[in-house]
Amino acid sequence: MKYSFDMTPEERNLDRFKIHPKRLLASVPNNIDDDNDPRLKEIFQKIYDTEFNSYKTRYSGYSEAIYIENQKHQLTEFPLTLHSPNDQIKVTRYLRFLESKKKRISKNVKPLRNTLKSACKGNAEYESIKAWFIEKEFCDSDPFKWKETQRRSLHKTILAYYLRDLFHKGYVEEISHSEMKAIALNSFGVNISIGLIKKIPKLMFPPLPPNMIEIPPFKYT
Repeated sequence: MKYSFDMTPEERNLDRFKIHPKRLLASVPNNIDDDNDPRLKEIFQKIYDTEFNSYKTRYSGYSEAIYIENQKHQLTEFPLTLHSPNDQIKVTRYLRFLESKKKRISKNVKPLRNTLKSACKGNAEYESIKAWFIEKEFCDSDPFKWKETQRRSLHKTILAYYLRDLFHKGYVEEISHSEMKAIALNSFGVNISIGLIKKIPKLMFPPLPPNMIEIPPFKYT
């Protein structure tokens, strides 16, 4: 166990926002015996929201999943036997509450779209846009990759435009910058920076660079 005088400044800052069992246990009345008592859930939710918001405001990109794991670790690093039987029950209940939150998050996680095929709405959209890239000689057919002659700075920009435009033309659901980067690398063999992708206008019909062929809208049959 680290004491405050052994910690780095960053560790001390993080330590200030830990859920300590004493704080948690003091928030829960001793007369709540039912796990389904709405008062219990309300108290736990308040603790959860307050602590999570504290972390989010201080650390960008701090996810709820990481928060849950950190809180479970903090609560279990203190042996339950150090507490009274009533307090043991309270900690156990809060751990169950955290586990239920974790399951809810898992159900809401979207599948990773890191290839052109996984990003497309269906096989018809995938085969259609794949054929277009081959027909316009941007990509080789076997294996399907961005042509060596296209791997120049300008053509990275063109590919970034096309990846952005796939959503507007009906081939994919809206995809994030990190997903575009992964698709470019995994399906086209091109390493595009997030910075370049962010420069592409997020418009319904982004202005195309000179001499750039426009992707046709997907035709539903």
